[in-house]
Amino acid sequence: MLASSSTLSRVEASHHNASQLLLRGTRDGDLAATLLSSSSTSTAERTPLFTWSDLLRIVSSGNLQHLSRHPDSLREYFAWMDSIKSTYGSVTSFLLSERFTATKLLEKASPTTKSQVVGESRCFRSNFVPGVDCQILLNDWPYSIPHDAHHYVVWSCCPILHRDLVFEQDVDEETARLAWGIVSKRGLCGTLTPTAGLQIPTIKDHSTHLPDLLPSFPEKEERLQQTLQTACSNLVTFIEAHWDTSTYEVAFFANPPSLQSVPSLAHFHVLVKKI
Repeated sequence: MLASSSTLSRVEASHHNASQLLLRGTRDGDLAATLLSSSSTSTAERTPLFTWSDLLRIVSSGNLQHLSRHPDSLREYFAWMDSIKSTYGSVTSFLLSERFTATKLLEKASPTTKSQVVGESRCFRSNFVPGVDCQILLNDWPYSIPHDAHHYVVWSCCPILHRDLVFEQDVDEETARLAWGIVSKRGLCGTLTPTAGLQIPTIKDHSTHLPDLLPSFPEKEERLQQTLQTACSNLVTFIEAHWDTSTYEVAFFANPPSLQSVPSLAHFHVLVKKI
């Protein structure tokens, strides 16, 4: 699955460790679904809530709030979360103590090493090295995806969503401001397939949720769309370096703050399925 055999071995090794990471799942709708569920089944027996086509459509249109876990998985997730908090105090402490080995990730997360070193990146870059700058882990509490798909999380020593993504580009001030308004409130997301290439949400997709952030003139939409696509370039290049995108379809997303369950630890999601 992964283009790099060394990366693959690290990912597979981490998969054998139980309960390795926490992702979002505490929205009111998720909790209601849990309470309404009267029976529990094994993970293999649970019918996924989403088809792969569903996931590609949801992610490529930026409607990340529609993603969720199976109600039975969510019940188990809440029990696990209570246990982790009882033992470690927080999920963040658990991850730092038991799951992360990437040196720079651990250093940046430490309260004593928060200062920015001159010359270091201020946000995630495509050349980050797994095991040093970032960590790729399989999600033990994935969304309700097809059984033949896999849900990874890339944890980073630097923020995924950062103003540099747009303000470092050669664009006018209004375009940069609008683009950052969208990224900070809607996150970064898209799909990669051999047939369609990179697909990200359109300005019209964003307009339903952020009408006040749209360009004042329609002719500026194309420039804004290109700025948002360029903002995804580091994630896309990193994914292409570590997953074989010629034989796998990919949906990726970095949740906006409103959907992050572990906001203190930067991360983005990678869903993959073999063609």
